[in-house]
Amino acid sequence: MTIDCYGYPIGDSRFQKEKRSFYELTKDGTFTYFRFSKEDVGAIHRLEEVDASNSKLTWAYGSWNGKSSLTFDTDLNTAKTI
Repeated sequence: MTIDCYGYPIGDSRFQKEKRSFYELTKDGTFTYFRFSKEDVGAIHRLEEVDASNSKLTWAYGSWNGKSSLTFDTDLNTAKTI
């Protein structure tokens, strides 16, 4: 399924219609989590800082409050669609 950074699926009338500005971010060790919506459930992005020249950006769909237990398996560095 293709969704935008807010979690709206491609068939939704709101898909890629909102101005992209992040709502909140938090840092936890080597991970920085951020989201673009105030809704608890939605698209959550995770930036993993491996070292100064190597970072990995992934996303998952789920609860902001449960973000540390989500599986972030979609790598946005290599994704072909947004």
